[in-house]
Amino acid sequence: MKFLIKIMLVSGVLFLFTADSLMAQDVIYEKGKTEAVQAKVIEIGLADIKYRIWEERKDGVVYSIEKSNIDRIEFENGRTERYGEEMLEQSSNFTGQKKRVLKISFLEPLTASTTIAYEQSLRPGHSLEFRGTIVGAGINNDFRNAGGFIGAASYKFYRKPSFVTSDLKRRHLLQGGYFKPEVFFGYTSYDDVRFLFDPVNETRESSVAGGFLLNLGKQWVAGDVFVVDLHFGIGYGGGNSYFGYIIEENTNIAASFGLDIGFAF
Repeated sequence: MKFLIKIMLVSGVLFLFTADSLMAQDVIYEKGKTEAVQAKVIEIGLADIKYRIWEERKDGVVYSIEKSNIDRIEFENGRTERYGEEMLEQSSNFTGQKKRVLKISFLEPLTASTTIAYEQSLRPGHSLEFRGTIVGAGINNDFRNAGGFIGAASYKFYRKPSFVTSDLKRRHLLQGGYFKPEVFFGYTSYDDVRFLFDPVNETRESSVAGGFLLNLGKQWVAGDVFVVDLHFGIGYGGGNSYFGYIIEENTNIAASFGLDIGFAF
């Protein structure tokens, strides 16, 4: 019995001396390094993080590291906090922001057509956009008497910042420069006047048109409501089109450009 009590006392003393070293620790993962830092995080500031090495967690030297150099921290309670580029793309950064946009071409109605666009955010930096060009819906359609419709679908890749700091993130989920591959297809018809004011040389032209474009653009969102989208695209196409999408029949070069305005909802 006495022997058992002695064993229990010795075990208790050993536990008291070792319990502190058995505590979970914070683990700091730096970018570009395979070996993590076992540490005790002391303070998380706006730009940097202060910590002590785990073996000297009580009275050791306090080190500081910029947030931009940290990939993530796994805290002793199991929570993981990410920084840098991954932090920029966290959905929690955009809580409460509107994820859909309805836009209309601003200058295009002067060319006898109007384009309406709908954009839906999928996740930060990625969205789908669908565009419909109503040929003939413009203020200068008397001359060509145009009609038809062209539909388009595209995938938007919003550009990430070229550098990362602790307080840098997208202002809005649907704002920034972007790259947009796009396919379009539709039917148009119009009066082709070869010589001005000469009805003899007026013929009715119609064409099935389609193609593929690579677009560059930039979109601004003001007050989480008002949207302005400036874009330009070039690629390949077939058929004739002078409305919304321009196709050069002889070279099969297709292009588009525009200024869209709208609102987020």
